[in-house]
Amino acid sequence: MSQGVPWSVDAAYDALRADPAMAAAIDRVGPCALATRPRKPVFDSLVSAIVSQQLSTKAAATIHGRLVDAAGGRITPDWLDVAPDPVLRAAGLSANKARAVRDLAAATRDGRLPADADLDRLDDAALVARLTAIRGIGAWTVHMLLIFGLGRPDVFAPGDLGLRRGIAVLDGLDAHPTPTAAARRAEAWAPWRSAASWVLWRVAEGR
Repeated sequence: MSQGVPWSVDAAYDALRADPAMAAAIDRVGPCALATRPRKPVFDSLVSAIVSQQLSTKAAATIHGRLVDAAGGRITPDWLDVAPDPVLRAAGLSANKARAVRDLAAATRDGRLPADADLDRLDDAALVARLTAIRGIGAWTVHMLLIFGLGRPDVFAPGDLGLRRGIAVLDGLDAHPTPTAAARRAEAWAPWRSAASWVLWRVAEGR
């Protein structure tokens, strides 16, 4: 897989600086790490995303690491087909997440999960529609895949609490905006909403 996103982070930052609040945030948080993230196979990215749902980054990394160890170095569809439920539960997966990763494995065979070679021919909306048909994968999970797994440049997840918190800090709001209000605010950052999202997450962390 290629290294980094297939678009210019510098161009994104230059455009985003048209928003004074975003410009000040960019100066605080520094270079966008999306530029150096490796592109991973879609199956790997979705397993990670399912594991991460409703967990802190640290907890998700711990559980994912246990699964990788149990799988002998890499989680694969074939391994998920035969891994006993107690093994998945011992790694920290809930029953719902265990069912979700097993369905993801099945989706690699029945065509619901597009092959990596086909991903670039599908636009963001088509991928959301295809992937949310798989158990345990909602719109937020697909948005994270689009940003971090596939390097799409103009993705914003309005339901993400971190992004809404980041907007509240950015604009000095007393409360987090609603998902609808957050999506409306993010329209100003098109067509570079992925880079804007990265900045907002850092702002929400207090940077």
